[in-house]
Amino acid sequence: METKSVMFQKEIDITLSSKGKSKADAMGKIFSILRKEVYNHVNGIVIHMEPIDVFIEEFKSKKIKEKFMFIFMPREKEEVKVRATIRINVKYVDF
Repeated sequence: METKSVMFQKEIDITLSSKGKSKADAMGKIFSILRKEVYNHVNGIVIHMEPIDVFIEEFKSKKIKEKFMFIFMPREKEEVKVRATIRINVKYVDF
């Protein structure tokens, strides 16, 4: 009986976008969505995912000042929108 390797490796570029209350929040959401997207692009069982590079395609930050009853307790809120392309090296098993 001949044995054959069933582990494969490929690089995938995935573009995702997200928004959050800060840069870290928006990028964290992108990386949480990333796993599901990798499984959609690979036919097989994913063993290892490694981000190789991250490219920021679009970054928008909007600051809003709000006050309670238009006078009291002013505070500043931030909304960040990020669109990024992530290059991933994926190792997977397909048999």
